[in-house]
Amino acid sequence: MCRLLAVTGDFSDVLGNLFRSIKDAATFDKHLKELYGDEINPNHPDGWGFVNFNGEEINFEKFRDPIYEASPPSVKNGNLMIHARKASKGQPLGALNAHPFHRSLKNSEIFMVHNGGVKKELLKVKEIEIGTHTDTETFLFSIRDRGEIVQSLRDALKMVDHKELMSGALNLAIMDIDRKGFSRMFAYSDYSKESEYIKLYYVESKKWNGVFSSTIVESIHFPDYEHKEILKRKQLYELMESGLKEI
Repeated sequence: MCRLLAVTGDFSDVLGNLFRSIKDAATFDKHLKELYGDEINPNHPDGWGFVNFNGEEINFEKFRDPIYEASPPSVKNGNLMIHARKASKGQPLGALNAHPFHRSLKNSEIFMVHNGGVKKELLKVKEIEIGTHTDTETFLFSIRDRGEIVQSLRDALKMVDHKELMSGALNLAIMDIDRKGFSRMFAYSDYSKESEYIKLYYVESKKWNGVFSSTIVESIHFPDYEHKEILKRKQLYELMESGLKEI
């Protein structure tokens, strides 16, 4: 599983601390250690990536090397997603397979980061070769393009739940940028095992708010905030500058 964050608003003053926090979580994740003991190395070494949109430009980069060896990206206020990858056993590696994953839809461009697993062989996506594509990218391309992003996401999440395709967890952050340059961000959390490692948190401050993997929020470098709550299971949210909205 991986570590992810999605933040919106004016985060310029805290970007350094947010990036240090995800680096801390990726270097040594205490909840991953608690969950698996010595079975799994408690770091996230399998690449990282980000996507940033400020209303005028998209900055989208992916890297093979671990995030804990990286410097903060050059980004602007608006919408930002960052992901540190810990690949599931047997999944393809390299920069191409780092998150976020991207897809062009009828009315927009969509970017997705994911923590957890999906049984990709059961999704049966024609465009995807199971052996060379990750479960996250397979899931992204399984989304039926309804022309309206919320309905497209709801249908895809309902399908995974109905067919029991989730493996461990399905924690998602999604950025959708439409043809007019309007951007929306969404978050979703589900999991099959009660563990602090798997939970996503919503955090709100005066200038920014976002959704974060648990150990990012627990870092000593994480910036001060006014409110924190755990995302409900099986609930799709929209992340806006005004707050978090159930949809």
